[in-house]
Amino acid sequence: ATCVMIMESFIGFEYKYNYSIVLQDGERACIPLVDFDKPPKTPEERLQIIQKIYFNSFYCSSGDNTLAAAYRAIKDVVEEDADDYFVFVLSDANLNSYGITDKSIAQILLSDPRV
Repeated sequence: ATCVMIMESFIGFEYKYNYSIVLQDGERACIPLVDFDKPPKTPEERLQIIQKIYFNSFYCSSGDNTLAAAYRAIKDVVEEDADDYFVFVLSDANLNSYGITDKSIAQILLSDPRV
């Protein structure tokens, strides 16, 4: 639902905001869903993105790459010229079970002062 709200909120503001959306799972830290400068333009394209997220959750191995995905997102977002940089990290994982602490998340999220 969050991904839908994000994509819907940017409709009509493509001239002002540039964004990407990536997925991570137990196998990979970066699965591109929306590339910078290529937002989904139609409801069908947005539905395809949601379907990729849905089906990925059924077929991926267990595990978590939240920290690696956040680190990569921070590095990727600052490669684009922009006034401001934001990275939003959403996870449904039980982070404690993977040994991910609030300190380890903070260390990654605060690794670049521009973000």
